[in-house]
Amino acid sequence: MSMSDSPAPVRRIGQQGSYGYAYEYKSALTIAGWPLLHISGGVDPVTLRPRIARGVIAIGNMAVGMLAIGGVACGLISIGGCSLGVLGAVGGVALGFGLSVGGVAVGAIAIGGVAIGVVSAVGDVAYSVPLDLLAAISRRSS
Repeated sequence: MSMSDSPAPVRRIGQQGSYGYAYEYKSALTIAGWPLLHISGGVDPVTLRPRIARGVIAIGNMAVGMLAIGGVACGLISIGGCSLGVLGAVGGVALGFGLSVGGVAVGAIAIGGVAIGVVSAVGDVAYSVPLDLLAAISRRSS
């Protein structure tokens, strides 16, 4: 862990502009160049692009981090409307290599209304891909 060179964390909370309400908080404490906590939302008035929260813990409309929480979330563990997670994903649409839980869930272990899992799938419409099929496909392609 290292302290950022900036004297104070970025705090732009509660800006009301012509493009709606925007907010941002970035902690001064960083890990491998990523802020420990980054909270961000709204539209950047200069670039007119959505703000993306990037940090170890990222919270915002769009979030990327070790723990990502947002409308669109991508990370090691992600929680959001549309989430992509390596270890775990929870959301309306959850895609992950580990545990996925959501309305539509795809992952090694999938739990949801529509669930597609490699190891296991639990849900109203659930399909577990047989490992024999995956092995046959990989042999066929090589």
